[in-house]
Amino acid sequence: PDAPPSLPTPLPAADTMAARSLADLAATLGIDPSDIKLVELKAVVWPDASLGCPLPGMQYAQTLTAGYRIRFQSGDSTYEYHTDDEAKTILCPDGLGQPPLIPVGPGDIKDGHPWMPIDPVTPGPIITEP
Repeated sequence: PDAPPSLPTPLPAADTMAARSLADLAATLGIDPSDIKLVELKAVVWPDASLGCPLPGMQYAQTLTAGYRIRFQSGDSTYEYHTDDEAKTILCPDGLGQPPLIPVGPGDIKDGHPWMPIDPVTPGPIITEP
């Protein structure tokens, strides 16, 4: 008989990027990695090569960039890393982080407005006449 379909497994890149970010944070804080708790590891698409963490005065390639948003906690402090899906990992300072473009799950946008397609040329919703 055919085997039942298997559930997708997390990408190895996610584990690799989380481990790199954890090692960097431990070194930055001067503490043992076991004193740091992984709070969130989410695959995302960043709006550009800044990985959602643009530094003032810098310019970045305007290309969608797949990666991860990784949050750690140590003591009472939370630390957020933004990564690509290959090698780059950035500890994003408070106040500089921008949200990823996708994926957006149910409940991620809480502005009270329904989703509507937007015409990229003219602002506002696309309206089609019957």
